[in-house]
Amino acid sequence: MDDKVNQWLRLYRNEARRRHAAAVADTAQELATAHGVDPIKAHTAGILHDLARDINTEELVQRATQWSIKVGHWEKMNPVVLHAPVGAAMANRELGVQDEEILAAISAHTLGVPGMSLLSKVLYLADVIEPGRSFPGLDDIRVLARKNLNGALLAAMDSSITYLLDRRRVIHPQTLEARNSVLISIQLEEEMF
Repeated sequence: MDDKVNQWLRLYRNEARRRHAAAVADTAQELATAHGVDPIKAHTAGILHDLARDINTEELVQRATQWSIKVGHWEKMNPVVLHAPVGAAMANRELGVQDEEILAAISAHTLGVPGMSLLSKVLYLADVIEPGRSFPGLDDIRVLARKNLNGALLAAMDSSITYLLDRRRVIHPQTLEARNSVLISIQLEEEMF
């Protein structure tokens, strides 16, 4: 496995991206262990999650179109969000990763999706809280992530949305749908107790 991990890390075009991918993988593995998710799958998803992050936006759109990945109005406004589904397709097509749960987690790690699997939640959060990140409120999300996956996910999504609102930037509707899905899950859990 270590040879494969090192081989995959070499696919990243710069050292900073390699360090980030390794940190996300380690964080995802730790969160997975804490929340009863397969830690090997989490580590693999973490290593591969940003495979397409350094691809220029023109090529991202080209690959997405070629591989029948939706390139709608919102993606055209901010093509960098395509790096997640294009990265999942690259992992499948170019590296032979066939685990649908891993591919779905990679595809959802930037915008989220409604009804995320536990692995997808772990990867999304690992990308937000890995040790190289720094933003106001991050320490609280890190603490919460080890105790309450949905609570931490909601806090991370709220932080991202607030960041975009403060800068008057477009918010992809998929992010809002994912955030609302998490909030509804939390409310349903609370009603059960």
